[in-house]
Amino acid sequence: MPGASHLAPVEQPAAVSDLLLMHFSTAWQQDTSASIPVPPLVPGPATPTTPFAPAAEIAPAAEAPAPTPDDRHEQGTKVRREVLGDAHVDVVNTSADGFTDDFHELVTRYAWGEIWSRDGLDSRTRSCITLTALVASGHLEGLAAHTRAALRNGLTPAEIKEVLLQTAVYCGIPAAGAAFAIAQKAIQEETTPPA
Repeated sequence: MPGASHLAPVEQPAAVSDLLLMHFSTAWQQDTSASIPVPPLVPGPATPTTPFAPAAEIAPAAEAPAPTPDDRHEQGTKVRREVLGDAHVDVVNTSADGFTDDFHELVTRYAWGEIWSRDGLDSRTRSCITLTALVASGHLEGLAAHTRAALRNGLTPAEIKEVLLQTAVYCGIPAAGAAFAIAQKAIQEETTPPA
């Protein structure tokens, strides 16, 4: 190819693969302060001279059995009601029809029964992430409900304000401004005692 650069991975794939393998199997193990060199990672079981087993031989951690579809729906309904409140879920369920039933089923099973039900993050953290994601993606139609959910999950109005201030820097002032207006109204509705 006249005028083109060489494509080493294409022209000599075996040599490039060998160099990459040698680099990645030894570079991370080198300790310049050690008096004894660390041997490179080699295929096969771990031995005194090869202290680490290859990644392919490391067994994954035991996981809890996957929930059945019915369990996911039941768990999703429970978490959705805890986070968004019975009134919100009842309105959504009442508005469902033959056209939207499958969508609501998907949201209940997977958003609420799989993701919101996981142990990895608490509900407060999930609310912070959700508020940020809604602002970042411009999907502000869900922001009022998730502002209420954030309050229900234990975030204070001051903490919600901090989340939205953070979005102003990373998502833009106009997006955060619109989010502040929606969140302000939702917070006022939730925190103002009835007259």
